This record gives sequence, C-alpha cells and structure tokens, in this order.
Amino acid sequence: TYLNNAYYIYSGELLATHPTVINLECDLGFAFLQSGEIDKSIQFYQKNLDGQDEKALIKTYRNLGRAYETKGLDEKASELYSKSIDVCIRTGRTESEDIALSYRSYAYFLQKIGSSESSLDYYLKAERLFFNLYGRKNRDLAETQNYIGRYFFNQGNHAKALEYIQKAIISSTPTFSDTNALVNPDLSM
Repeated sequence: TYLNNAYYIYSGELLATHPTVINLECDLGFAFLQSGEIDKSIQFYQKNLDGQDEKALIKTYRNLGRAYETKGLDEKASELYSKSIDVCIRTGRTESEDIALSYRSYAYFLQKIGSSESSLDYYLKAERLFFNLYGRKNRDLAETQNYIGRYFFNQGNHAKALEYIQKAIISSTPTFSDTNALVNPDLSM
C-alpha cells in the first residue's frame, strides 16, 4: 500500500524520531487496527512510542489500548488507557480534546468489561469537556451523549437513556434544539 511504501522509503532515509516517520507509524498502526491485523498494529504503535511529543504519545497510548482491548488483553488495555489519561494530566492537558477522547475511550472499555459505574464517571467527564471546548453542537459531544444514553438503556433506566439520546440528536443536528424526547428533527431539509 501507499502507507507501507512511504514508510519504508522514509524510515530508510530519516531518523526513527523524525516526525514524518512517527506519523507514518501511527497511520500504519491505525490502518492495521482497522483491518483487523492487531499484532501488526501493535508493532507499529510500539515503534511509535519513542521520540514522540506528548500529544502524539497520548493518542498512541489510547490506540494501543484499543488494540489490546481488541485482542482481549483487558489488563494491558486498561494500563494503556490510564497512561493516556496520565500523560494528559502530567502535561497540563486537563481541559483538552486529548483528555476528553481518552476519558471516552476508557469509559467505553470499562463499560464493555462490566465496570459500569466507573464508565459513567468517565463518560460524564468527557461530555463536560466536549461541551466546554466546542459548545452544544459538535460531533464528539453527540457521540459521547449517545454512549451515555446506551449506558442508561443497558442499566434499565429508559427515561434517562431517552434524555441522553435526545441530547445527542440536539448536539448533532445544527437547527434542532427541542429537549422533548417525543419530538424529532425535521429531516426533509
């Protein structure tokens, strides 16, 4: 593929810590993760850990967590998601998109392995951050609210689930703002 070819050309000519090589390793890790080649994904993400700035390191830890989660290695996944959050805190990114994404990824993982109450705490932190960063109308807020809605649905709290699903619709639909769960946006526009 194009990414593989670019990686082998640049990695032969540039230092392993060059931003171009690091970005290609990250992109290849993601591509292999998406295609189900988890071991190759982990291999590229592991290479990617050296020489990164903190922002890239946060994303790499988060993506490695996802790779290990996919492999069913929950303890390792939890460790990596936690590292992603820890780097955010250590580097002062406590009100950033990076930590909001890390909170949401960790919450999804915790919910998946049955740590429901902890997952809700992280979802709510992510929701607050996305709202503070981007306001009421944004995709990341909508996605997080949708996950919270699913959380409440799985807990059997259908009224709360509807509330959050409606919030997600409001967040993702530019001209819609009705909080009544019985009202849906006009899709004929």
